Amino acid sequence: MRRPRIKSNPIRLGVLVPLICAGILIAACAHDVPKPIRGKKSVAVMPFIKGRNPKRLTHGLSCAYERFCYENDELKPDADQLMTRMLQEKLMARLQDRVFPLKKVKQVYTKLKAKEATPLETAQKLGSSIGVDYVMVGNIWRYRERVGSSLGVNRPASVAFSLYLVDIKNEKLVWRERFNETQQSLSENLLKAPTFFKCGAKWLSARELARCGMEAVLKGFPLE
Repeated sequence: MRRPRIKSNPIRLGVLVPLICAGILIAACAHDVPKPIRGKKSVAVMPFIKGRNPKRLTHGLSCAYERFCYENDELKPDADQLMTRMLQEKLMARLQDRVFPLKKVKQVYTKLKAKEATPLETAQKLGSSIGVDYVMVGNIWRYRERVGSSLGVNRPASVAFSLYLVDIKNEKLVWRERFNETQQSLSENLLKAPTFFKCGAKWLSARELARCGMEAVLKGFPLE
């Protein structure tokens, strides 16, 4: 009796190879995981900055406000306010009353912000003025709404932002993370299947994509 021939499945192999390569790529690009910061530490959310340094994204804290730029059609006018409130809510859910009231932060921030100053300098002054241990700084340079509906789009939503945690007492950056995503269909990128289903298995609005991204980057947030 002849034994049946075993054929390889080209679809499975085709998926397996990029999965393996992706694992290597992610491991190579991952940030160092910071040690958890324990204790009843307080934190304030500084209003998001609109735009980024046109030369290097890593200069998000050391670049003067007047040098930040963005494309008008890439950024919703009130995207900075939306992201600030979203971050405040996420941190309050985790740290509760250790998060300084946003209304009071804005009052002090308005007086301190200067075009020639950097976000890092402003964060340090803000933290010292209101007496918190840490200040969260964020900048948003893309918040583009989808064109279409949750069932189908002509253009998907796209969101890009960075977050930084500044230690006020020691005057240093202790954590940073970035989210830069344009939603793709499941057939376009099988590697993002877990994220696709977790975020609702649909075409997301910019707000939904931003919220999904915020939850993803805060998984490594060190304050406990």
